[in-house]
Amino acid sequence: MFTLSTKAHSVRYTIDNRPQTAWSTKHLAAALSELRQHGRAVIAVAVAWQHEGVVTEEFLAEKNAAPLAGESVDQVYRLFQQEIPRNLAEDWAAFIQRSGSETAKAVSQLIEELANATDVITPPEHELLFRLSWCSEAEWQQYFGRNLLKLMEGSRTHPEVGQDIRGITYLFKYPDQQRWQGQTQHRQAYVIERHTTPAETTGRRLFDLAETVCGNMDQIQQDVSQFMIGEWRKKLPEETIVPSIVHVVLQLNTAEEMSVSVSLDDVHPDNEPLYQYWEVKLEGLKPVRLI
Repeated sequence: MFTLSTKAHSVRYTIDNRPQTAWSTKHLAAALSELRQHGRAVIAVAVAWQHEGVVTEEFLAEKNAAPLAGESVDQVYRLFQQEIPRNLAEDWAAFIQRSGSETAKAVSQLIEELANATDVITPPEHELLFRLSWCSEAEWQQYFGRNLLKLMEGSRTHPEVGQDIRGITYLFKYPDQQRWQGQTQHRQAYVIERHTTPAETTGRRLFDLAETVCGNMDQIQQDVSQFMIGEWRKKLPEETIVPSIVHVVLQLNTAEEMSVSVSLDDVHPDNEPLYQYWEVKLEGLKPVRLI
């Protein structure tokens, strides 16, 4: 297990029975430097407050700090934290360097945000600590994947909508999925979706399959394009088309069975827009038939 030598200058505490480590601003730079040297990237930073021997990350709202005697007031807390996201397809070494500089910026922003907050008790700056969360490249891949897809909706254990660096959308479908749409009495559009929630391991397998598709997209695009041109020539041999993948649909049929299809648009500049996308089923990441 990786351990920072700079922990000697850190403060240790627990949250929900989980050990945490934080540094003052004085020792934070040394911790960031050591993380870079050992190939670790910072993925989040959070503010903690050390006061009278107690460390907390929950900042009590000032209006609830001293309720009147005999009154029951729900205490409201705020957390001050920032994530350091990794850009799609960003090289790990580049992410290490960028996350270090982004962390320094995040610390300054969090100090300013806390100082300007009017709804919490603001501690003196010398009592502030900064908890860092970091990981190696192998740990990143274990928890977050290959960094090829950005999820717009859902999580890696329950993905719903994602997008890759090309702008291709990845749609995840589940058993018993139902969709209702319409308008309220005030003519506001609404959409309601419901489906069976997959087990975390099954949902992660679906996400990993999407990243596999994404990682092979250049070859898939070439194969599907040639397949679609061949199918089109059977109907209109005199018309030239340029098929381009716009959507990937990943369907969870059962806990063990998953299927993949792609939606294509014709991007030939001289052709009329398609009434609807072409749909092609893939098997082994190869096109097998029109849907």
